Amino acid sequence: MDDFKSPSSRYRPIAFWSWNDKLEAAELVRQIREMDEQGWGGFFMHARAGLETPYLSEEWFDCVKTCVNEAKSRGMQAWIYDEDTWPSGWAGGLIPRLGEEYREKHLFLAENEIPHHPDDIRMLKIYKANRRYAAEAAYYRDRSSAYRLENIAEITQKEAAREHADEVILYFYQWTAPLTNPRYRGASYVDLLNPKVAEAFIASTHERYKRAIGAEFGATVPGSFTDDLTVLWNIWGERSRRCRGRRRFRSGLLPDTATTCWTACPNCIFRWKAANGCESIFTIW
Repeated sequence: MDDFKSPSSRYRPIAFWSWNDKLEAAELVRQIREMDEQGWGGFFMHARAGLETPYLSEEWFDCVKTCVNEAKSRGMQAWIYDEDTWPSGWAGGLIPRLGEEYREKHLFLAENEIPHHPDDIRMLKIYKANRRYAAEAAYYRDRSSAYRLENIAEITQKEAAREHADEVILYFYQWTAPLTNPRYRGASYVDLLNPKVAEAFIASTHERYKRAIGAEFGATVPGSFTDDLTVLWNIWGERSRRCRGRRRFRSGLLPDTATTCWTACPNCIFRWKAANGCESIFTIW
């Protein structure tokens, strides 16, 4: 009964503790003391928007060590959160900056024109086809969202540049995210289908935590939180936002076109279900 009235930290709530602004050891200790006094069993050390202390820097790990030591002295739990904001995998920009092979990639299907600069893409295949609208077009209230392709034939870029009165030209190309996305501190997200990305992420993040506070793994530090790994980030087009009551996503970063997750890793060529137009991709690829 006493354990029920006053449970140990293992059975108490754990705070999702946002680390933003400039981290200061004295202030971190003060907040831990308040959490303890209010009955919290521990906390997740979570980098959030507004963080001024460089993520994964020596200063960062000094703060982590301070908090783990304070939690240990109070019998609390200090959990790792393994990313700068979210989603996990890009190590605050370190991983995508290792090279193009580490950055997020997508296979795009564009009709009649390519909405990217030629330097940003790698052309894979080009087809021409006749377009036939399906009977359910009225249901979608958008004729471009419901059609079928007939008489499909692969062609060259030179042939695609010619006039095609009654035909649609389908460009399949690989797009690699540039190091320009403010959402990722001027970098990009990563190619989660490339095993090198996972290896680099573990080395840059978990192994460094192990060196800093590994002695407390399984004790004061029970584990690590990994958040929202994502294969299709900020690429939903206007048509997919209008589909059958699905939640609407707003992006503006990439064009309104069919897309699927992609990787150039030679041992892991993988296609994810497209947000829009996936039947066409799998039929003619």
